[in-house]
Amino acid sequence: MIISIDGNVYTGKTSTILYAKKKLNVDIISEYNPIEDLGESSLFDEDIQCRYIDQEKERLKYINSLSQKNIFMDRSILSIVANSYAQFHLHGKDLRLYVISILKQRISQNKILIPDFFIHLKSSHSDLLNRYIIGEKGANAKGTCKSLVDKDYCKLIDEFHFRFQQNFTAGNFNSIEFTNPEKVLNEIKSSLPHASKVDGKQLLDIIQMAVY
Repeated sequence: MIISIDGNVYTGKTSTILYAKKKLNVDIISEYNPIEDLGESSLFDEDIQCRYIDQEKERLKYINSLSQKNIFMDRSILSIVANSYAQFHLHGKDLRLYVISILKQRISQNKILIPDFFIHLKSSHSDLLNRYIIGEKGANAKGTCKSLVDKDYCKLIDEFHFRFQQNFTAGNFNSIEFTNPEKVLNEIKSSLPHASKVDGKQLLDIIQMAVY
């Protein structure tokens, strides 16, 4: 089973995934590789969105090398779509149709890794911002764009996932408030028995309802 964890930056996604690896002996798929020329303005760039989507091909190759039955994935394609939703409502730059069209093409070509279960991890903006300030000053700073912790942007990312959840009735989605990795992992484990397989067309239909 592939379990993806999406949500805003600094909400505890990576912490939860690394904790799951330690406690459950699962395999993990790391977050999308950083794109070197990604800056504040690049969040509006069609080419950047396409390059993130194209990383799905590498993730599909990588998954074939894994040995464990259960896999935790740091971000899925939902994060890419959520960004297009937020950018449209914040700045009027509409990448939604472009992103959806690329996803439709890649899904038809079986070039998108589709999780069996989606987790949306959320956090109060004040907690998120505090973790960002501390994290970006530390030795393991991610170089996260400051606009990604903007309060309105973060609110829109959570709003997209809420809209996605409203249209997703298959029992494959749970929205969890981050407290600590152990509690999040326990809630994830309690949700899994209700999951059923999601196909690409169904996922794309739900995404389109959520993003418009």
